[in-house]
Amino acid sequence: MNRLSYLSHAEANTNSISSDNIKAITFDAAGNALVGTFNAGLNVIDHKTGAIKNTCITRRILFL
Repeated sequence: MNRLSYLSHAEANTNSISSDNIKAITFDAAGNALVGTFNAGLNVIDHKTGAIKNTCITRRILFL
């Protein structure tokens, strides 16, 4: 069964998505949602438990 959920970033909650600025959503073979954000990394949402794993790599770009 498919369901639609509303998720939002909460600074004090490490189990929230990393940003509200979502750029892409897709699903892997296991049914987990992969949510790409702008400047805040990739979030993997476990379809069974709803647990959210954040993977954020910060880069510094210097423009001269």
